[in-house]
Amino acid sequence: MNAPGFLGTASLSKTLQKFTMPWSGPEHLGLYQQTLRILEEVNPLIVAVDPMFSPGLDAVRAQGRNYMVVSPSCLKDLFAGMQPWGSVFWKYPA
Repeated sequence: MNAPGFLGTASLSKTLQKFTMPWSGPEHLGLYQQTLRILEEVNPLIVAVDPMFSPGLDAVRAQGRNYMVVSPSCLKDLFAGMQPWGSVFWKYPA
């Protein structure tokens, strides 16, 4: 639990950064280089990448590989709140 207001936001920002980017600069670079080597060795036709694994995303983009992002969120979940008439509450089954 965080305090309300500015202090709570500052605390949340520090925590959120650890979840979204848990690596230091050198660790990120090391994971990126390891991923590049694995991709060169395996030479896959397509790569499935977790969007939270940014070194992997950077590696497949740098090599120009075919890739797809595997995410638990679908467009229905992301844009449900933008549906008119409160349809987010009645249009999709739980």
